[in-house]
Amino acid sequence: MKKKYKTWMPVFQGFYGTLLEFDYYRLEDFDDVDNLNIDYKQYENDISELACNFIESECNFIKSVKFEKLISPKFYNFSNDSINCEITLDVNKLSDYINDNLEAFKDYLKDNYTSYDGFSSSYSNDVNKWRYDTDNFIEFNDGHKLGALLQFYFINEFEDINMSMYEYCKCDHDIHESNYIIES
Repeated sequence: MKKKYKTWMPVFQGFYGTLLEFDYYRLEDFDDVDNLNIDYKQYENDISELACNFIESECNFIKSVKFEKLISPKFYNFSNDSINCEITLDVNKLSDYINDNLEAFKDYLKDNYTSYDGFSSSYSNDVNKWRYDTDNFIEFNDGHKLGALLQFYFINEFEDINMSMYEYCKCDHDIHESNYIIES
């Protein structure tokens, strides 16, 4: 059964301090890189769209991922950029996947949703609570839980999903930073 949900996009780690950050070193043809006018917003939107396409192409139960907007924090001390998107997927296949990999999902919840000094989780780390709240992983009134389930899928299935996303977004599509220089 295909359904649409609004959520955060899994796997995307943001721009600041990641492989997807704008790369000044690729602007070797320019003498004074510090004084260039660069369209960061267009660059980040283009990469965000490609990241959505990547996620869609790498999971057989995701039917489509529609980019909605990029959210950037005012300060990067505690969080990085995130993408809001609308995902259409076969929820029954997702539910089957989670149930088939329940032990690994339990570990994922413990690792990512257990409170500790400096982090207070807003979500339970109990797989039975997640199962109950989502009607066995098929109903998502809370967009966060769908994003978390998909994040688990990608981490569980791919050895280095972040490098794969980088290669897809910046290498496979020949994104070159000089394309984002605004003529003065």
